[in-house]
Amino acid sequence: MKYPSLTKLLAGLALAIGTNFVPSNPSQARTNPSDTFFCGTTRDGVPVTMVRSLRGNVPLIRWTYSAFSGSGWTPSRRCAEVSKRFQYNFETDQLQYIAIGEINAAPVLCAAAQPGIPCTKENLLITVLPGEKPEETLKSLILARDGAAPLDQSSNVMEYDEAGNLYINIEEILYHAPVE
Repeated sequence: MKYPSLTKLLAGLALAIGTNFVPSNPSQARTNPSDTFFCGTTRDGVPVTMVRSLRGNVPLIRWTYSAFSGSGWTPSRRCAEVSKRFQYNFETDQLQYIAIGEINAAPVLCAAAQPGIPCTKENLLITVLPGEKPEETLKSLILARDGAAPLDQSSNVMEYDEAGNLYINIEEILYHAPVE
């Protein structure tokens, strides 16, 4: 696992706390090597998978759903684990898109370097409850986040391949999603 230097941590903290910089060049805001995915909390204590980016902290997923708690997967535990999975896939250059797939006949959301990459245990991000529609879960987790302004649908956040499969472009989210 890569550990950022103290200088990078302090610089990232200064950016996250002290600026509301919105670059005029979109490529400046896109994913870069210093982006870090982590599990934080809202003011009211809700666990949130976030990414620390050049623009500030971008909330991705609010973990309010407790259907997995009976098996020990509380919202806090899911937030911590999924945040690690996002970070791992980001560090291995697999997180350009969030895709829908199946692993062992269970619906999942996974990281993909490009459309068409199948979901595997290595790129797994989130397991979806059986019976739920993964496309709706993906849209609700990423696009309809509680308390977040809606993303601009013309921003290419949602992309479909030739077979009609939905992909979420993570760089577009990091560029267009509001920061905290």
